[in-house]
Amino acid sequence: MDIFQYSFMQKSILAGIFISIITSIIGIYILLRGITFMGAGISHAVFGGLALGYLLNINMTLTSIIFTIIIILSMPYITKRSKLKADVPLGIYFSSSMALGALLLSFHKGYTTDLFSFLFGSILSIGDQDLFLTIIFTIFLLFFSYKNYWKILFIIFDEESAKASGINTTRLETYILILTGIAIVLISKLVGIILSSALIIIPVATLIPFIKDIKKLAMYTILFTFLNILLGLIISYHFDTPSGSTIVMLGTLVFFISLFFSKK
Repeated sequence: MDIFQYSFMQKSILAGIFISIITSIIGIYILLRGITFMGAGISHAVFGGLALGYLLNINMTLTSIIFTIIIILSMPYITKRSKLKADVPLGIYFSSSMALGALLLSFHKGYTTDLFSFLFGSILSIGDQDLFLTIIFTIFLLFFSYKNYWKILFIIFDEESAKASGINTTRLETYILILTGIAIVLISKLVGIILSSALIIIPVATLIPFIKDIKKLAMYTILFTFLNILLGLIISYHFDTPSGSTIVMLGTLVFFISLFFSKK
């Protein structure tokens, strides 16, 4: 197929391999931990950092990561001060970050085009630097997951016992949320900010009714996500549709089809 002759498509497919690993590891934790809203909220926060870097003409990946980490680290303080349930300040905080991003971009010429690219992704936006960062982050995430594998499982299935056994659950989960934020920054280059959380959640949600072993779930989710990205890129190329939207809608279609089989 002539589609694979283009360097931007080769980079996208290569990035898709590593993004599949990242989204599978993060997605399994978020889904089993029951904090999918947190993942969606973080994706909104990334937009503020991207827009800030774009407006100031500095590295957008770096500004997004720093901006997201600051928000994640400040969330416990905001929640404590507000004396509300955690999801209330979370929703306000991350919606405000989204609004800030749109406001900052409005000061730049070509606002509409830039906004669409940020929100829904673009194949052409993946550069050599993005690919390199994605590979490095994947290696680090695999090492972190291996090193803390049993602690993470302990927190997922029995948080109170994990605390009683001496595990600092708050600190470990903060680390995981920071890694989630960085992952969403990298994923947004391919599928956009709005759809990045969907790429994290949908593949795991599709396979989890069929696979109960965590390690097998991770392997099959990686394969499923990569095939989803690959087919989505091919379809978007031939039909001239946004790559991010095509990838997510393809995964959503498979998810609804799987419901009939999981019910049986």
